Amino acid sequence: MKKIICGLLLTVLLASYANAQKSPITFGEIPLDDLKMTTYLSDTSASAVILADYGEAYLTINSNYATMHFERHVRIKILKKEGLSWADAEILLYNGGSSEERVTKSKATTYTLENGRVVKTEMDKEGVFKEKFNKRFNVQKFTMPNVKEGSVIEYSYTILSPYVYNFPNWQFQYNIPVRWSEYWAKLPDFFTFEKYMQGYISPTKYEVKKESASGYTISGHHWIIQDVPAFKEEPFITTEEDYLSKMNFALAYI
Repeated sequence: MKKIICGLLLTVLLASYANAQKSPITFGEIPLDDLKMTTYLSDTSASAVILADYGEAYLTINSNYATMHFERHVRIKILKKEGLSWADAEILLYNGGSSEERVTKSKATTYTLENGRVVKTEMDKEGVFKEKFNKRFNVQKFTMPNVKEGSVIEYSYTILSPYVYNFPNWQFQYNIPVRWSEYWAKLPDFFTFEKYMQGYISPTKYEVKKESASGYTISGHHWIIQDVPAFKEEPFITTEEDYLSKMNFALAYI
């Protein structure tokens, strides 16, 4: 399969890419109402709430190789002591042996309202480390600094991957509520992916936008789900991974 993919990519003569979309939130611009929030009205039992979770996946291609880009921007409000665990983040990275996925452009900040003043604490690079998860995956971990009850945490990063046929899935639902979840999947027409929605929550919005690249077309699939309820584990469920609302991708053919 890799030889087929490489041969196909060599036919693309000019460098090309899908135009990046815009996150619905701007890094560092935290609404005062979110900082003052003490209870999430849609779920008063929530220990934390994902205020916004934005993702975008696309390819950059030239005559010799292609790279998968996966960008993510997350903002979370910590409401109770039990929600402090959301200050610990993990990024799973595939390692194929000869090459591996890597994280770039990562940044993270904690915002806390103290005596009417917003205190910002940026993550130190020493707080980021990577370790082996299993034979095929490494995991990059980081802990948000100075997180307290009432804090808003925010982080963003980009994953660069040589495994262009392994398109990133997107998870809309977690065990805390999500106020806004949005994903762009930009698929070139020389790859055909099966797309299947898992779970019981329907998208608030779904659209497909076409873009022209050098010698091929890109279909930008765009999903938004608002006010996603927290996943509640029920009796007789074998694993919650099978029931969480998410969008999955599988390469069907080239």
